[in-house]
Amino acid sequence: MELNFKIFKICITCIIFTAFICLGFIFCLRLDEPVFLKTYCEYEVQEDVNDENHYEDTQFIIRYITNIDDKAKVTNVTFLEAPELDFWASEDKPNSSFVFSYNNNENNVIGERCGTYSIRTVYVNLLSREDIFNDNSILELNNAEVMFSDGTSMNVQLGRLLFSKKTNSTQLLTNDYSGSTSSEGSHISEEKYIVEKNLKLLSVNSPLFKETNELIELTIDGNKFDKVNNIQYEKFDTIDVKSRFKDKLDTMSYYTMYDIKPVIAYEDDFGNTYELRIYNIERNTYNLECDFIKLIKYLKERGSI
Repeated sequence: MELNFKIFKICITCIIFTAFICLGFIFCLRLDEPVFLKTYCEYEVQEDVNDENHYEDTQFIIRYITNIDDKAKVTNVTFLEAPELDFWASEDKPNSSFVFSYNNNENNVIGERCGTYSIRTVYVNLLSREDIFNDNSILELNNAEVMFSDGTSMNVQLGRLLFSKKTNSTQLLTNDYSGSTSSEGSHISEEKYIVEKNLKLLSVNSPLFKETNELIELTIDGNKFDKVNNIQYEKFDTIDVKSRFKDKLDTMSYYTMYDIKPVIAYEDDFGNTYELRIYNIERNTYNLECDFIKLIKYLKERGSI
């Protein structure tokens, strides 16, 4: 009987000791404030079909990590670079006209559950108006003030969000094939074009090449994108553009959103220049498999825990 009592005491002690360790572990991993994922994305703003000086709504998302028991939601977002612009922001899924829909509520947890954290999606709309760009061809937004439903707010450096006018210029290329597959949040894409007139490639550029140059593989007929200058094509030739994000990404890149839209510049025999925008070079952070250890490593590298 005395032996059984000693065993019981040892078991209770072990349980209490384990509980304290778990509580200490959870306390050490707790975030002081939400951590917003970096975003390096290009977006196109569509002109209103009835007014070329007016622009339609432009939709995008931002994502962040917070404690799993955090009940506060993002209710508004403004940007230091453009305080005159109006944005609509919400963590609630908008109607079906919104392009994105990624929140996955499970067991009353807001967002996507991963260990002691939830990864949230904020749906943002740059509301239609005139003079979005003023005299600039690109609107760049980086520094956001984010407001929450509990009355708190925080300033966040999101990365680089680039907005440009969507153009429909005359082309000397006809799309012959478009295809893409997705794997681990990345797109593998291929586009083929038929050349309508003799042309020469001039360059391939994106303002986000600095952030993505080591992460993407972008080729034109097997040539790396920065090695295509002065390549000549004749009428009825085919141009094959392939792009993908590399499989092995470091932890910081794994939890970063990318969407670049490079522009291929080319000219005809008379020196007239044209541009062709390439799409589907993107890597998102939604629907990633929950890897709690990797997420902890990411938060440590961000200096958040």
